[in-house]
Amino acid sequence: MCKTMIYVVSVILVLAIGSSTQAGISEWEAAISGANPINWYKFNETGTDCIDSGSEGLNGTYDGVSLAQEGLFGAGTAVGFERTGANRANFTGATDMPGPWTVEYIVKTTKPPAANDSQALHDGDATSIRLAGWSALGEAGFTLYGVADYQFTPEGELTLNDLVIQPDVWMHLVWRNDGSGTQLFFDGQLVATSTDSVDLPRLRIGGRGAGPADHLNGVLDEAVVFDRALSDADIISHAGAADLVIVKAHGPEPADGSFHEDTWANLTWSPGYGAASHDVYLGDNFADVNEGVESTFQGNQAATLVTVGFPGFAFPDGLVPGTTYYWRIDEVEADGTTKHEGDVWSFGIPPKTAYLPDPTDGADSIDLNSNLNWTGGFGVKLHYVYFGDNFDDVNNATGGLPQSDTTYAPGPLQLAKTYYWRIDEFDAVTTYKGSVWSFITQGAVGSPEPANGDVDVPQTPTLTWVPGVFADTHEVYFGADAASMELKGSGNLGS
Repeated sequence: MCKTMIYVVSVILVLAIGSSTQAGISEWEAAISGANPINWYKFNETGTDCIDSGSEGLNGTYDGVSLAQEGLFGAGTAVGFERTGANRANFTGATDMPGPWTVEYIVKTTKPPAANDSQALHDGDATSIRLAGWSALGEAGFTLYGVADYQFTPEGELTLNDLVIQPDVWMHLVWRNDGSGTQLFFDGQLVATSTDSVDLPRLRIGGRGAGPADHLNGVLDEAVVFDRALSDADIISHAGAADLVIVKAHGPEPADGSFHEDTWANLTWSPGYGAASHDVYLGDNFADVNEGVESTFQGNQAATLVTVGFPGFAFPDGLVPGTTYYWRIDEVEADGTTKHEGDVWSFGIPPKTAYLPDPTDGADSIDLNSNLNWTGGFGVKLHYVYFGDNFDDVNNATGGLPQSDTTYAPGPLQLAKTYYWRIDEFDAVTTYKGSVWSFITQGAVGSPEPANGDVDVPQTPTLTWVPGVFADTHEVYFGADAASMELKGSGNLGS
């Protein structure tokens, strides 16, 4: 575990939460249900009862919270705590749970950290689990009232500052009592340990018995209690199910969907968290790679690099221009059986013919002074340009003059006209005939142009129409849009 990994996951998490999508609740609920929790609070109620979906059925009542808040899993899936009045969920008569135990939360604090300003998650008369502890930094911790506010020891190169939970970021937080101490996990990662431990309080969630001292300031989407110490793999799996840790391979190079201009390649990726090895699939057929058919399996390996297109490697005769290649990395955890199937990525070797025309094939409303641009074919040296307003002439043309640039200026074009163009490519040995592309200049029927209103129409346009059968007079309205239409004339106008 290194500090860099924590920061990377945090950045990715912020970007994910900033998007319009929500984490998949079905994956989360399947993972939690399969782990058999003793208490499971989903916080999606609209009434005052806080329902336990776990095996114990320890229901409670809400007191002063904000129901039906926006959560990680969407609208109405969370409860808000605002440090006003009682502001908690009460579970009258609930007993503290001795270790071993595990408690996990999907939570977002809305309060910047501050010294000696704690925030309780689970709380009781004797102990407290703290999103923010009573300390100079306000990092996550736990408390035995009247005895100690326990601080964790950060793992590896992490510091206490790395255990301070920042506002407005959804996180998967886990405290685990394994019988010999307590461990703290952020988004599936072990970040700190302590040789101390406490019984898990269950009298309240979100605040103390008198308040609002130590109350949570934020939003809770889930709180789950287990009467055992979950394994590291279980905790990683739960965080992954909530889309709050990357357990799949990611960051492919070449980038997904890109062109790679060579007949060999080194394929690299960033490993998913917890991956000990990688199953590699590679082929030129999407369905085969997606289904993991035997012919695409390149083996299991520890390295995050695969060479292709060389003798002794996949595609030993070299990668073929004009071909799209597909690859997938399945991450395998240390137990050798837990796997996380990867996405199918692709990269293409450019064709020998020209590609990526600009204007794009079939484009309309093209400016009359536009240049033609394209991407040269794989390994080509010279380009032959054919241009005109007749498809057959352009398609059958030969004997063009070569040029080294991948741009061509056809000169001023005519209004509302279809043009055709073709690029033949020469690689010092062979000439490769290109496809015929076309575009329509501005001003054509059905086109909203002239473009940008900056092209002079060479004549004053005449508006005509077919009159209605019973029409005696006509009213003409004209404008740039429906809101600005003005009456320009009425009466017995000529059509």
